[in-house]
Amino acid sequence: MFRTMEDFKNGWEAESKFTQSIFDALTDESLSQSINGDHRTIGRIAWHICETITEMIPHIGLKFEKIVPPVPTEAKVIAAKYAELSKSLLAQTADWTDKNFLKKMTSTARFGKKVQHC
Repeated sequence: MFRTMEDFKNGWEAESKFTQSIFDALTDESLSQSINGDHRTIGRIAWHICETITEMIPHIGLKFEKIVPPVPTEAKVIAAKYAELSKSLLAQTADWTDKNFLKKMTSTARFGKKVQHC
């Protein structure tokens, strides 16, 4: 668990940069590949990551317009959406203090509720 806003920001920036590099490397052809015939495609997994930001992060008080399927068929669309969401998260938390951050994480977060994954 993050204890300071700086820790959160540094962690988000590092993980987001890594994730963005993977999304930027996707091709339109790679989106339809699956690890196994009965598993999600690479495109579905990538889009799910974007969807999850818009589903889970609002529980701590941030505003995101929920995105839903269908999965885009162009890799650049998924990469651009992830970049947009990541930047929005940082922008929306730019003025949070450590006290504000911890309060939101402990009192607003309701991650214990049932979440349906598709």
